[in-house]
Amino acid sequence: MKVLMYIGYIAIAIVILMLLVLIHELGHYVAGKIFKFKINEFSIGFGKAIYKHKSKKTGEQFSIRLIPLGGYCAFEGEDEDGLTPDSFNSQKWWKRLIVLFAGAFFNILFGLFTVIFMLMILGYDKVVVQEVTELNAATLKKGDIICEVDGSYVSMFSTVSQKIQSYDEGATATLTIIRDGKKEKVQVVIDKVSTVDEEGKEISSNIIGISTTMYKYKFFEALGQTWVVTGNIIWETLKAFGMLIVGKLGIENISGPFGIIGGIATGVKLNWLILFAFIPIISINLGVFNLLPIPALDGARMVFVGIEAIRKKPISRKIEGRIHTVGLIVLFTLVILVDVVKFFIGLF
Repeated sequence: MKVLMYIGYIAIAIVILMLLVLIHELGHYVAGKIFKFKINEFSIGFGKAIYKHKSKKTGEQFSIRLIPLGGYCAFEGEDEDGLTPDSFNSQKWWKRLIVLFAGAFFNILFGLFTVIFMLMILGYDKVVVQEVTELNAATLKKGDIICEVDGSYVSMFSTVSQKIQSYDEGATATLTIIRDGKKEKVQVVIDKVSTVDEEGKEISSNIIGISTTMYKYKFFEALGQTWVVTGNIIWETLKAFGMLIVGKLGIENISGPFGIIGGIATGVKLNWLILFAFIPIISINLGVFNLLPIPALDGARMVFVGIEAIRKKPISRKIEGRIHTVGLIVLFTLVILVDVVKFFIGLF
């Protein structure tokens, strides 16, 4: 029974991931239709088609394919010089840039929209104090809203508890709080407690003697804050990629498609409401990732169009096509390898 339930959670995770891929490809499709590009196929997934339908009016094929790890909107003549006036490379460079950018734009726009629900249903970047023990009763009280710990923002993925674990016992931390509508700073003392896990191993952790819950925004509050939260997610995504490049972020902190699906499934198993966090964050990450100048991604294709605009002539379409093909193979290999390596690391 438990196995069947987890399979159900995985199915939900795959549907969500494919929904976000659908939104991305829909961005390319809508922009392409606006500028009258000829579209040959709109596909969700790769590999063998398990469903396909061809429009008699436009000749466009709509497909669902076996491997749910992506999708594509195939334009006429993407890797060739203009075959017909409505083929991809016959269009003006600025139109091509917009069409290429539209996929990521739709993901970020969808993320922006769903962040509103995340803020209202789960909260994100503030926590409300529920109870206070004697440890810090002199400085904190029920109803205080904690925003920062020593200038570092609090969020559902970077909680107060996580932030204070690096402090020494007896040290103090400065919390930025909102009390009675006014922002102020208070000092709290760090204490250490020890517990025993199921295997009898002693675990020590730091506390400041409070219980908290995420602050849930009202609609108009969420509407105003969604831009800030979306900007923070974009910044954290870019920062993580930068840290990965310079070696400051380990492989254990990133996930390939299987890792993302597993993470969503595990989260849904614990609390289905976590979907309201996964959907906007993954959608925004997908949009930002696709704008990176990595061969096979939209960002790299935009670079080639930009070079063409500056040079007044394109780089050889065959060379560009080969670069993207190799990039796609390398990219797929790397993202799957990440999940495989993490799996074996987990075993040991």
